[in-house]
Parts: sequence; C-alpha cells; structure tokens
Amino acid sequence: MSQVRAIMRQTIHQASHAPTSEDQRSEPLLWGRAIASAFQVMHSLGPMGRAVLDRMGIHSIELDRFYPAQLRTNLFEAAHSLWGDESLYAFGLSMASFFRDNLEPFYRRANAFCAEAGAMNDCGRIEGIEALFEDSVRAYERSMRDSIRNPTFDGYGIDIARVSDLNFRIVIRSTSKLKHWAFPKGILLGVFINAMGHEVDLDVQFQPTMSKDSEWGSICVYKCFITHNKKNKLPSEILSDSRISAYESLLSQSVSLIHQAKQELDTALKQLEKSHDMVMASIRYASLIQTAQLPRAELIAQRFTNFGLAWEPRDQIGGDIWWLSSTPASAPWTLALADCAGHGVPGAMLSLLVTTGLERIFDADPLCAPSKALARLSDLVRQSLNQDRAPDRKVQQNDGFDAAVFQYDPQNRIIQFASANIDLWVLPMEGPVRRISLDRFGLGYREVAIPALQEIRLEHQIGNRYLICSDGFTDQVGGNIGQKGPQMFGKRRVQTLLNTLSCHDPESLVRTLMVECERWRGENLRRDDITILAFSLD
Repeated sequence: MSQVRAIMRQTIHQASHAPTSEDQRSEPLLWGRAIASAFQVMHSLGPMGRAVLDRMGIHSIELDRFYPAQLRTNLFEAAHSLWGDESLYAFGLSMASFFRDNLEPFYRRANAFCAEAGAMNDCGRIEGIEALFEDSVRAYERSMRDSIRNPTFDGYGIDIARVSDLNFRIVIRSTSKLKHWAFPKGILLGVFINAMGHEVDLDVQFQPTMSKDSEWGSICVYKCFITHNKKNKLPSEILSDSRISAYESLLSQSVSLIHQAKQELDTALKQLEKSHDMVMASIRYASLIQTAQLPRAELIAQRFTNFGLAWEPRDQIGGDIWWLSSTPASAPWTLALADCAGHGVPGAMLSLLVTTGLERIFDADPLCAPSKALARLSDLVRQSLNQDRAPDRKVQQNDGFDAAVFQYDPQNRIIQFASANIDLWVLPMEGPVRRISLDRFGLGYREVAIPALQEIRLEHQIGNRYLICSDGFTDQVGGNIGQKGPQMFGKRRVQTLLNTLSCHDPESLVRTLMVECERWRGENLRRDDITILAFSLD
C-alpha cells in the first residue's frame, strides 16, 4: 500500500503540471467532448478519482470548449497508474455518447441495414456488416480528427485491412502512448456495438507484438472479429455488461489492496509504530473506496421527501452497506441494507461482493421482486466465496450476511418488502409503531439452500415514515441495569423509544436514536457497525 500511495502522489504531482495559457498558443488543443468521458469515469470512481481531478484543478469539462491536449494525457497517466488498462477501456467505451452528432450519419446507415438484413442472403449480410464496420472505424477516425486543433503530427490515421470474412486488422497511428492502447479499443467497441449490437458481437484484441512506440506517439494494432449476437441482447445491454465488467475489475484491484494491507499488518509487529501508520493509511484508502459505493446525495433527494442516515463502521470500514437503485424517479425503485459478517477489513471485503451482486441483479431486472433478489444475492455470494462447494479441510470459511430489500412503486404507492434478520419499522402519523419481522435466517452461508423468502406488500399512507437498521444498533451493550450488568439495547426498547418520537421527521429521528444509543453504551465498547435508515415518501 505504501507503494500505491507513492504512485498516487507522483501521478497527481506530474498530472497537475498542465500547460499554461501561454503554452496553449503552440500546444495542440482537444475538444471538450474528447476529454469528457475520461472526466466522467474518473469522477465516478469516488474520492480517489475526484482527488486526482481536484489536484489537477479540473472541476468540470465544457463539451464545446477546447483544452490543452496534455490535459487528457495527464488524466490517462493518472488513471493508468492507479487502476490500469481497465480505466482507459472504460474511458473509450463512454466516448461515443459524447460524439452522437458526429456519428449520427453512421447510425442512420446502420439502422437502415438492420431493417433490411432479414431479407438478405448470407453473402449480402456479411458484405453489409463488413461495410458498416469499416464505416464505423472511419466515423471514429473523422471524429478524432475533428476534435483536435494545432496538431503536432499530421500523420494521424487508421488503416483497415480485411483478413477474412468478418475478420479485420486495424492499425491506428496517433500521438497517444503505447501503454494507453485500451482507450482506442473501448472506442472501437463502443461505436460499433452502439449501432449493431443487436445483430453482432465485436471482439477487439490488442496485438502488443505488432504494436510499437514511434517518434510522434505510437502505432497500435488490433485484430477485430465480428460474430453473430447469440445472446440476443440489446446494444445498451452489451455495453452495460462491458462497463460492469470493467468496474468489477477496479473493485477486484481495491479488494487486493485491502488484502495486501491486512498481510502487511500481520508481518509488521516488530515495527509497530511504522506498521500502524501504514495500516491506517490503507484503511483510510479502503474507507474512501467503501464510501464511494454509497448512494449519492442527488439520488437520495430524488427518492425521499426526508431522509435520515447514520452509517458508522466500527473500525472506519465495515460490513454494513446500503444501496439504492438508479432507475428513473417516477419508476419503481429499490433500497437495500446489508449487514455482512464481521467488521473492519473482512466485513468490508464481503460488502464489496454484496454491492456488486445487487448491481448485477437489478441491472438485469430493475423490477426484480425483493424476495427473489435476496435469494439470488445469497446464491451469488455463496458462489463468489466458493461456499456452494464442499469445504476444503484446510478452509473453515463460512461467511454470510443479513439483508433487507425495500421496493417502492411511486405511481401506485405500493411497497414490497423482504428481509432476512432485519426488520422494517413503520411509523404512522397516528397510532403505535408497527414492526415487521419476516425471515430469521442469514444469507450466503455454506448451509443447504435457503427456504423460500417471505415478502410483504403494503400500501403507503401519506405521512408514514419508515426505518430500517442493522443489529449493531439493537445489540449495543450498555445500560448497567441493577445487578444484571450490561444489557443489549434490544428491539423492545427501540419500539418504546420510537413511539415517543412519533412526531419527529426522519433526520431528527435518527439523530435522537444515535444520542440514546451512545447514552446507553456509556463506557462500554462499540460492539458492531451501525446503520440506521429513516425516510419519508411522497
């Protein structure tokens, strides 16, 4: 991790030295649209990506303004040093969306071909697909040429060679560095699949032995294989799968860094003070990654009229994680809370799997029923941890999680809820608080397959507030009541407290609950991660 932090400091230092306005007179300039995808992806990588942007003084990109070309090179260097090829591949995949006007003539020709393809013979279809592929590459080439001013190299271009049916070799001459080869690959795939994805798949393979650095930049060679789309997926689904795959790779790197930090802790006992500094730096980095997974403020504002949150990992990072789907505001949306086994690094690593699983499930089916989503999530975690197989004698691992899924249809004011070991509290405007407790077993563990999960359907009443919390709150030890010593806070005490707070809005409700929890804890240690979600709906 110390090496990772050193790389990050060096990269940000180098990247922050962009050309000044005086330099721009002779420096090549890039259209903002040619930089926007890199900015967008970096910003989405959370605090780590935004820290690089902030240090470079980049707070936004105006699409129709021109910027020093070195700015994009610096962004590429920063991303590649921290996240590798997958980050540049993600930049390229997103590029086409910023050049829709430039690419529109190609898209129209592709749509016309697809409309007539069913009546063509095989030979005609192959010829048409090959022509459209070459057309997509030329459209990419023209877009890139149009996006640069004051070029220092006039030889930019793309050579296309047909090797055999639906098999091409692409040679790209540019000022980009050879190690940034994944960026053009993403563009080639994004442009073509956006138009033709429902008909064909495209496999783009970089050829390192045929590629080389040059005096002006690089010559990158790719082999491109076009095949029939056997999965019958829409272009948007294919590109979404590619983006999720790239994101999972970034998460995998993050998990490896966390695991590395744990190993460093185990081997650094003889240098306690130095080890402590290294581990805390790693934990802070891991905390940035975990925090970046949480829903953004703008999404929360779209979903709730009022929202209260307490998310407090016991050890800076932990096993509690909450998630919110990104469907349109008027469509049904889903809120999930998961309490993973353990806290600290082990809990955080498991929470990464849970978050990725939720993204996969609801990306494939935004309206997936809560009970089905929990069952599928349990299976995904078991498979990811190899807990769906007979355990090795040397491996005693058996990890899982508790979870709740709250789904709301704002058009029909219907709530669907399913949970495993996490309750839903309903606070009406008048009357007592209602606690909804469904299944009482954990998910993801080695045990035999879980039984069918229960699911409850409620009609949302105006003024109702809802609360979901992890057991770190209800199981907190404290009180020192009489001769019994410390006791858990308990759900009965929570319900009594909520009945006295029936007039509180969700934000003040959560604040009051946390004050009471700390008062109850007293001098006792924090037992677990704590998450409380309270909210009201339209």
